[in-house]
This record gives sequence, structure tokens and C-alpha cells, in this order.
Amino acid sequence: MISERHNIYNLFPASDAIIGYYYLKYLEGKLSLHELLLQCGDEADGGEGATVECEEFHAISTAIEKDERLVEDTIFQEKIATLFKPFRVIAEKQKEALVNY
Repeated sequence: MISERHNIYNLFPASDAIIGYYYLKYLEGKLSLHELLLQCGDEADGGEGATVECEEFHAISTAIEKDERLVEDTIFQEKIATLFKPFRVIAEKQKEALVNY
């Protein structure tokens, strides 16, 4: 039934919501940035057509492996937040819909 509601009322791929949930877990401290990027890359690659290609997540992960100081860089953190904002919004709207169902 939840899947039916998703298909009827949402115009975004399910993978985008899943990526949003991963990001929420990251914000809660339940995932590291490395884990977030790995899981999002896997979802984008094998899921239901995420709006961001898996290569983008893997490229960010590779950049961090080359220079771990990026994680502390304010501009880098803003770029991560900007990348994940649409996914976060989708997940939050979906959570709200479930609570109000």
C-alpha cells in the first residue's frame, strides 16, 4: 500500500527517497561520510534511477580518500549539503506523509 501511494503521489524515483534517508542517517551521526557516499553510490547504480549518477558519489569518495582534510573544509561541507538537499527534502516529505497517514 505504501508503494502504491508512492507511485500515485510522487514524481521522483524511489532511489531519491532512499538516498534522502541515508543522508538523514548521516546527519543523525548513524553513518560516516564514507558510508553515506558508498551506500548512495550503490543505490544510484542499482536502484530505481536516482537523479544523480553513481559516479558522482564515487568521485566524491575518491576525492576524500586522496585528501581527508576535505571533510573539515567548510566549502566542501556546503557542497555536500547542497548535493543532498533535494534528497533530504524528498525523504522528509515522505516521512511526514507516513506520520499523517
